[in-house]
Amino acid sequence: MYKYLITIMLSSLLCLAAETVVNGYVIKKGADLRGANLAGSMLRGVDLSFADLSGANLAEADLHGANLWNVLLTDANLSGAHLHGANLHHVSLHGADLRNADLSSADLQWADLTGANIKGVKLDHTKLGGTIWPDGRVCKQSSIQICK
Repeated sequence: MYKYLITIMLSSLLCLAAETVVNGYVIKKGADLRGANLAGSMLRGVDLSFADLSGANLAEADLHGANLWNVLLTDANLSGAHLHGANLHHVSLHGADLRNADLSSADLQWADLTGANIKGVKLDHTKLGGTIWPDGRVCKQSSIQICK
């Protein structure tokens, strides 16, 4: 009986961890967060894979270690955001504002930065293979920290 109760309790905790509410927005995998104001929010380690955050305000947000795989961040404001170690694989950042964002040790492979503002962005140890740079160049597969 206790084993059954513990299993139920653990399942409930896992469901809670998969979905949370921040500033009135449900934060979860595949969420529709177009235009959401999440500026300065604590979103460490969240799973927002397949979410649509087009036009969202994530300025100064803490997304350290977040899973943003295949997320739409078109025209999003990520200025000053903390994305250290985040998974940004296959992310669309068309026209996004990434000024002074920390993307160190992030996985930015196959991302699209066409027209994005990357002035002052921190890319220490960031994987850039296959990434489309703001000027249209495609980074070589071996690119880390610098688009080659």
